[in-house]
Amino acid sequence: FVLDISHLGVLGAIFDSISQNADFRNEIMALIKQKNAHEITSVCEKYEISSECCELLKELVSLYGEPNSVIAKLKAKDISEEYNSAVLELEQICTYLASTKYADKIRLDFSIVNDMNYYNGIVFNGFLNGIYECILFGGRYDKLLKRMGRKSGAIGFALYLDLLEAIEKDTREY
Repeated sequence: FVLDISHLGVLGAIFDSISQNADFRNEIMALIKQKNAHEITSVCEKYEISSECCELLKELVSLYGEPNSVIAKLKAKDISEEYNSAVLELEQICTYLASTKYADKIRLDFSIVNDMNYYNGIVFNGFLNGIYECILFGGRYDKLLKRMGRKSGAIGFALYLDLLEAIEKDTREY
């Protein structure tokens, strides 16, 4: 298995430093999810975003891999206090996960983008060998509770059991 982790606080802080335009954010979020760096350039040009900020977004799209190397690249940037705080939280979580026997199964992937009005902080996708879709999906969703008038932390996940049935099927060769 592989567990891909992202932190929407990192993405949110980058967006806050670039533009408050909701249309721009929505278009870029869709492209980040697709890992489509080429079209990010076009959208940045459309919204007159600086080439420096555009490069930052394209770099985020390419960030994937072993947590220590990805976090080192994130820490090399000093975008804002919110950004630094999100990177620190991500680093702390990864440090804990590194102490488990599953450390080699963890990857950071910033193409995991979910509804930022619902989720905040850590989000994750889980994959099993032989199943070509995400079978585990979840994250932190304090923003939902806040919209409901509650001040609390929340995290949840969905496990797609129907996809797990594929593991049990007979895979003998013809």
